[in-house]
Amino acid sequence: MVMDNNRKQLAILFILFLVFTYKVAVWDPYFSPKAVEDAALKSASVASVESGLEQDKGAVVGEISRSAEIARPVVDGNSSEEMGLATEGAVTGEFEVPSDDYFIVETAELRAEIALHGGTVRKLFLREYKETNKKKSPLLNLVQGSGDFEFVAGSQSDAGLNYRLEDSEFSSGKTYRVDSGEKVFRLVAQAPGGGLLSKFYSFSADGYFFDLQVSSKQDAALSLGSKLYIKRVIGKDDPSLHDNFGGSGLAWYDGEKVHREGYPTIKEGAESFSAVRWLGLGDKYFSTTLVAPEAPLSGGIERQAENYRAYLNTAASEVSVRIFTGPKSYQLLENADYDLRKLINFGWTGFVAAPLLLALHMFYSIFGNFGVAIVVLTISVKLLLYPLSAVSFKSMKAMQDLQPDMKRIRETISDKALQQQELMALYKRKGVNPMGGCLPMLMQIPIFFGLYSALQLDIELRHAPFAFWINDLSAKENFEVFGYAVPVMVILLVVSMVVQQWITPSTADPAQKKMMMFMPFVMGFLFMGFPAGLTLYWLTNNLISIAQTQGLHQTSEKNALAVTLATGLAVFSVAFVLAQVG
Repeated sequence: MVMDNNRKQLAILFILFLVFTYKVAVWDPYFSPKAVEDAALKSASVASVESGLEQDKGAVVGEISRSAEIARPVVDGNSSEEMGLATEGAVTGEFEVPSDDYFIVETAELRAEIALHGGTVRKLFLREYKETNKKKSPLLNLVQGSGDFEFVAGSQSDAGLNYRLEDSEFSSGKTYRVDSGEKVFRLVAQAPGGGLLSKFYSFSADGYFFDLQVSSKQDAALSLGSKLYIKRVIGKDDPSLHDNFGGSGLAWYDGEKVHREGYPTIKEGAESFSAVRWLGLGDKYFSTTLVAPEAPLSGGIERQAENYRAYLNTAASEVSVRIFTGPKSYQLLENADYDLRKLINFGWTGFVAAPLLLALHMFYSIFGNFGVAIVVLTISVKLLLYPLSAVSFKSMKAMQDLQPDMKRIRETISDKALQQQELMALYKRKGVNPMGGCLPMLMQIPIFFGLYSALQLDIELRHAPFAFWINDLSAKENFEVFGYAVPVMVILLVVSMVVQQWITPSTADPAQKKMMMFMPFVMGFLFMGFPAGLTLYWLTNNLISIAQTQGLHQTSEKNALAVTLATGLAVFSVAFVLAQVG
């Protein structure tokens, strides 16, 4: 008995040591909240306009002071070759050619259509992402309506102004390819009240960032400041309104904490914020985010019916921002600085979900299939948690064996206090901890929920196939039989849950046990709407748990571990073969 207690104490100390080691070695350096360093921000920023813009026959005079990474602005008289921009004619195919003047900037990841009317980005396609997983699906466009990045100086918007691109060889529909370095595009417009507006778009050859600097040279009335807008239209049928994981809506970061508002909770009217490092609108998988690269700015959100507009604003008549418009990929955002990884809302499970997500991607790099990677990750977690599962099973089995004695005490002793004393004496005599089965299970909950969050929010699972009819792990399973969708994995999951519940030791009375047998069917209805990746994870977990429980029932803990490992290997083999064949 003393030896068992010592082992339990050592096990608890060992677990605490592992938690402390994880905090110091992993959580603190990689996942804890951290302030954005000013030096890092400045190195990525676009500097302010240093010289004024003069009105001289519509020409722009002056220059922009920019960091070494930013290409020099286009100036009058330069040909396309002198600007270092490869050009093509109007785009045909899946990209619509508008009737008004526009030009296209194409990088490795982005294809932006910039309209000269308003100087806005009216379409922005992500070249590596499609709207659906169909072969002929168009590329995903992150811009809605008339265009993003409207500039308002004082009370005057540039939405109705006609800009001109500083390229003497410009023609509508012209494509500028950015194959290396960064290229800057200068747009100039005459403001209604006199003066000039100038927009500088700077695109890198790769990545999901570009820079935008807007400057207004007008009268003193513009001391009211300026704003730069992004917008989104959310109709009643938009999936973003039904996102139960907090990934859709407004997110803004003050340097210490991320503030979030889902689209349904954003009220009509306007709301303003202070000390904004970045601010974005997005859904579960994608975001358009304005970043203040040099110092915090103020910002806000405006809503009118289905129209949502977020902005950064400054007291000056110019604004300079970095813009992220792309996927909410954890690895991508982790490397992007500005703490943009916080765009992903893992919730309270982040300290577990983030490393599990990294592990999932590592397994994908080995096997080349996210379905197989999910299976391998689930098996790995089950093996790591085996000691806790074994302790929990042993405690529940001991409590089950004590049921006759416990029933006798409750029937023969009516006094509740004395009854409790006798029960505690029984536990002590038999060396059973009544909470021994619960504690290990509670310790596993953060891991299971963390894995659940990681699979739910991982954009890499979007349109990722596994095998046969499971061609999108981020969507619900859809195996069609005579025109009806049959959730095969969900059916297997329900069967596995029934078997697992039947063989797991329980202290519940027969009536309660019968009622609990309905739970697998309730869970089955829930999983019918869940992504296939989550169903695959839970099914794999249940199959291994069944073998593990049977092993603990019929053999020693050492042999039960071997049974767990063998079952995991068998499930992996089946998954690997299905992925290769299907």
